[in-house]
Amino acid sequence: MKKMSFSVLRSSGLSVNNTFSLIKSSIDISIPVQSYLGETVNVALTKLITDNESFGEQINKNQKSGLTDDLKPLDKDRDDVEYEINRDVTYHFKGSDPAKKAAAQTLKLFLTPYWNATKLPLNTQTGVVSEMLSKYKASPELIGAAQLLGIEAKFASLEMKNNAFDIVYKNRNDEAPDHQTSGSS
Repeated sequence: MKKMSFSVLRSSGLSVNNTFSLIKSSIDISIPVQSYLGETVNVALTKLITDNESFGEQINKNQKSGLTDDLKPLDKDRDDVEYEINRDVTYHFKGSDPAKKAAAQTLKLFLTPYWNATKLPLNTQTGVVSEMLSKYKASPELIGAAQLLGIEAKFASLEMKNNAFDIVYKNRNDEAPDHQTSGSS
């Protein structure tokens, strides 16, 4: 008999659908050898099967919303503005103008914790971007740095796009008042 063991998997970068698929694949591999598993592992496998079925239903339920198609372009627009801000900051950070380089360094330091926000789950990204923008608007130094680089309008655009996304996202979730927690949550 071939012996198998568990190994560590860094799953933080997986999308919701990929997480569901990984769990489903693990279940499919485990079922044929279920009779060889101990009682505790069988109970855990049964629970995993039940939870993953519920997880899949929630993923599909969210995808069936009429507003889901509206969210995709809004998220892309928001991501594009974030990429533009990051690209502009990086460009000036590597530039030769000392004043712009210093402003870019200030913004890069500020943006570092938010640099990959576009890879977060949609609802988490909205909250992270809102937090970033609140801190940005509360800091005259950051606003001044953005003005010097000519990207203050991009921060304003990001705020507008993030708010538009949030409104549609909340409307989608309000479509069904008995909506359970989604798979991404």
